[in-house]
Amino acid sequence: MKWLPVLLKLPIFELLLVRASLTLLFQYQLFTSVLVSICWAVKEVDNEISKIRYNGGGQKSLSRFTDESEIEQD
Repeated sequence: MKWLPVLLKLPIFELLLVRASLTLLFQYQLFTSVLVSICWAVKEVDNEISKIRYNGGGQKSLSRFTDESEIEQD
């Protein structure tokens, strides 16, 4: 490991290290922004499902477990 300090002083190694650091930082920021976008989309879908489920906004309530013929017979 005696060669490591010498290698660190070389300009090309410094450039590669900086480039690798920036690449990792960019990938982390990209991953974070994609993750935030997915979480936001899931939250929006959940809000829309809640509106439909609780008959909010004057929309017709949707239910897969009730049959319209059963409702008419009652």
